[in-house]
Amino acid sequence: MAGISTYLALAIAASVGYLIGSIPSGVIFSKWLGKGDIRQRGSGNIGATNALRTQGKLVGALTLASDLAKGALGYLLAILISQQTASPSTYLFKWMGILTPVLGHIFPVWLGFCGGKGVATALGVTVAACPWLSATCLAIWAGVFAIFKISSVASISSVAAAPVILALSDCGCCKGLLYPCLIVSALVVYKHKDNIIGILRGTEKRITK
Repeated sequence: MAGISTYLALAIAASVGYLIGSIPSGVIFSKWLGKGDIRQRGSGNIGATNALRTQGKLVGALTLASDLAKGALGYLLAILISQQTASPSTYLFKWMGILTPVLGHIFPVWLGFCGGKGVATALGVTVAACPWLSATCLAIWAGVFAIFKISSVASISSVAAAPVILALSDCGCCKGLLYPCLIVSALVVYKHKDNIIGILRGTEKRITK
């Protein structure tokens, strides 16, 4: 693939990132372990929180680990593909590596474009793209969750904080990440719209065990 055009490489990176992100981990693990279709239980979401609530700790942990891995792998492969171009440039490939795994998770082709909320996959992207940002967001998630015991509140808080943290940072590894991070944050918060309604009404479920 050495020396291929930048446009072709971008198309490959976008396709690979999307397809990796669209792997429905929660559905796969729940069916493999004899727990049925996760989409028919609890909130119907394919993410780790619903997997934990309805399928147990093992499926929840496997779903979380897989969704994290999808984000990290999608980003790293985009950067790797960029290095095979005739004119290597990582700027647009960073965009592909950040956006496409999350888009794949939220809108997976295998599930009729109806997927998860993208939190774990987005965190996986930041682990690969900017480790200190992922650690900071994880700390925010843990702190908010410790107070409220509501996963969605912690997720929305940490995701919304990420672009603010980037905007205030002068870290070299974060250069060029702000705008795709804003897009991802907006998508993830939008996918939590029902949770936000539940939070405002006081009906959002807590995780107490």
